[in-house]
Amino acid sequence: MTFIIKRKGVDKDRLALEQEYQEKIKQIAKSLKNKKPFITKKQMLKDLFDWWNKNIQYDYAILNNPRTNNGTGKYPGIVYDYKNTHILASEKYAPILLKKGICVSFASAFKDICELIGVRCRVVTTEDEAVVPAYKKLSHAWNEVYIDGEYRTIDLTPSFVTFMGELRTNKVTIHEGNI
Repeated sequence: MTFIIKRKGVDKDRLALEQEYQEKIKQIAKSLKNKKPFITKKQMLKDLFDWWNKNIQYDYAILNNPRTNNGTGKYPGIVYDYKNTHILASEKYAPILLKKGICVSFASAFKDICELIGVRCRVVTTEDEAVVPAYKKLSHAWNEVYIDGEYRTIDLTPSFVTFMGELRTNKVTIHEGNI
């Protein structure tokens, strides 16, 4: 594991990383759509949720690393080596290409897959202690999906696992795009 890499510009390795990521999420989406004929979006979400919890690991090391938080609730520092480049633990690439990550990378990648299966999805973040009391001063990210005329919570982080739960708090930041 390496710490904090500052990048300038876009290089061919980062472009290849994005292409590989796009191919993988398209494969995941295709497998969800082709699994059963006439599958509902809600069932595709449940299948994706189950697949995720079986195949993707939360990187708990990030919570124990003093360079990742410093009381700010942000995770700038954990970087994984990958082929000819690096992937930040907080980037959408981590869970798909490395099968591990943290809440924000989970939420961003899940949103991308939802878009491919035709489900409106957004990333939500908060530092509200009503949501994350066990890890005070840490921010948390999860998803809200629009199903059956309302937004419902999906959280892939092991400590907070939720499928089609109630919306959590009013103290959130909604991100229609990835963060």
